Amino acid sequence: MDCVCSRCASRAWGHGHDAERQEKAHVHYSDFTPDQRFIVTVDLGTDQLTIYKRLNGQLQQCHVCTFDPGTGPRHLVFHPTAPFAYVLSELSSEIITLRLDSEKGSFSTVQTVSSLPEHYHSHNQGGAIKRSADGRFLYVSNRGHNSIGIYRVDDAKGTLQAVDFCSSGGEWPRDFELDPSGEFLIVANQNSSNLVLFQRNVETGLLTDLQHSIAVPNPVCVKFLHQ
Repeated sequence: MDCVCSRCASRAWGHGHDAERQEKAHVHYSDFTPDQRFIVTVDLGTDQLTIYKRLNGQLQQCHVCTFDPGTGPRHLVFHPTAPFAYVLSELSSEIITLRLDSEKGSFSTVQTVSSLPEHYHSHNQGGAIKRSADGRFLYVSNRGHNSIGIYRVDDAKGTLQAVDFCSSGGEWPRDFELDPSGEFLIVANQNSSNLVLFQRNVETGLLTDLQHSIAVPNPVCVKFLHQ
């Protein structure tokens, strides 16, 4: 898995490896870098992450990070204080740690880990990726394994260590969100049409199912209106 400069990238409008999900370019997510200097797009269809800078009211491409064919990058989240970003892939069920060079506007790959436990080899698609406000823990949802993966973050290296995999309390956890206090987490299980509430231990990162579930038809997103 390599990050390459924009002049070497040739798949911006090409086809990815997976015929069903990567038949064409499919920008699935975009966000500003924490310093607001660059815009990052995540393209599930072409297995690429692209960085743009704003110049005279327009976007100029700075760098393209190309992942292995069939990765299917879906979402990205930045560390709150360290120069790292974390990409969750939909198709390969991986979490890719990237180091951000905020001067050049480029990424380099630090680590790739599975979003699944070692014993699981059935169908899965990565869903959502979120972090705790202090950046100590990272969470991902697995659609198929129907779990929330919990990872401890090494602030100095940016690397991840799996802590636990908690059942999502339903089927196909499309999205989830931590509440503003960081003490609770709500999972939206799309196929079982329910929202499930978990208590979060802020010291260990572990989740406890509070057995509070409400019916919501095919939920796909959870957001708090006030942070």
